[in-house]
Amino acid sequence: MSASEAWALAHLEQPSPTQTERLERLLDDVAVRDGLYRLMPWPALASHRPLLLELFAREMAYRDALWHGRASDDGDFFENIYWCGLLLFSVAKAQDALVVWRARRLNMDVGSMLDARFMVGAGVTQTIAFLRSSTDPDAPEALEYVLDWQRDGELAVHMMALWEWSQREYFGLGEGAAGP
Repeated sequence: MSASEAWALAHLEQPSPTQTERLERLLDDVAVRDGLYRLMPWPALASHRPLLLELFAREMAYRDALWHGRASDDGDFFENIYWCGLLLFSVAKAQDALVVWRARRLNMDVGSMLDARFMVGAGVTQTIAFLRSSTDPDAPEALEYVLDWQRDGELAVHMMALWEWSQREYFGLGEGAAGP
């Protein structure tokens, strides 16, 4: 199974049922998902958002399985939830703050690294406005969390630029780019 095959299948405008089934099987493979992140441009395109949301859901399931001992990882793929989260951040949709919020509540390991910075890809002001107006039952708690980070100065423009640069360097996105 290959990431390039999954990439091609994910970009079909009208995949057949057989192609859809094949893509589903490919996305179950953590190595294929890892390969897809390597193929994804920085920043990810808005058209990649549905695929990234599906990948993020699978990374959440994978990290939950790792936490509960239903899966094992030799150290190669456990960080992919953060890589996918960073790519989702780059799509810049405020509603994705709630997706990240739910993921960070999976367990202590995920929650300690998948912090408020991953939630504000659309911008701090836009994310706060979205969370304030959202009727989602998780929105008030997510809003308070983002506001706490904002009060602490961690979401200031220069801090976010430094964080984004360091994350991109860590995951090999935009290598050779100048620092903040």
